[in-house]
Amino acid sequence: MMRGALAILLILLSLGAWAATDAELVDWMRKAMHGDAAARASLEQTARAGDASAAHLLGHLYLRGQGVKRSEATAIEWFERAAKEGHVESMHNLGVLYERAPKPSRNLEAARRWYRAAAEAGFARAQANLGQMLLEGTGGPADPAAARRWIERAAMLKYGIPDLRTFYESDLRWLKHYGFVPLDVPSVAGGL
Repeated sequence: MMRGALAILLILLSLGAWAATDAELVDWMRKAMHGDAAARASLEQTARAGDASAAHLLGHLYLRGQGVKRSEATAIEWFERAAKEGHVESMHNLGVLYERAPKPSRNLEAARRWYRAAAEAGFARAQANLGQMLLEGTGGPADPAAARRWIERAAMLKYGIPDLRTFYESDLRWLKHYGFVPLDVPSVAGGL
C-alpha cells in the first residue's frame, strides 16, 4: 500500500501536478519585477516544468528589463517556450519582435509564421497584423483576398460582430434612411 502511494506521488511530481496557481504566478511576477531573485527563480522553475504562462511572464520581464537585465534574445527564448506550449499571446509577441527587430535580427518570414499561428488560434491583433503583412506582401507573397479575410475576422472579434455582412447591410439601410443614394457611376449605356 505504501509503495503504491509513493509510486503515485512520484508520477504526479514528474507530470508537474504541483503547478503554480495564477495568483502565485502574478505574485512572483510582481516581486520579480522589483528584483526579487527568489520570485524570479520560482517563475523560471515553473516555466522549465512546462508552464506556458510562467514562460510568457518571464518573456515580459526580459523584454522590459524589469528586475533583470533587458535582453530581447532571452525574451524571445521564453516567448518561444510558451508559444510551443500553445500560449497564443506569446505567439503574437514573437511576431511583433521578429517584425520590428532592427535590421540584422529582423525576420519577417518568422513574424508572419507566428502571427499566423496566433491568428488561427483567434487572437485579433495577430489577425490584423497578419492581414497587413499579406496585403503588403511582407514576409512572403502578397495575398489581398486572404488579407481581407484576416482583417475582417479581427474586426468581427473586436466589435463582437458574428457576420460582417449584416454590418454592411445595416450601414446601407442607414444611408438610405437618411436620403443618401448610391453614387451615379457614368456608363456608356447611360450616356457618360
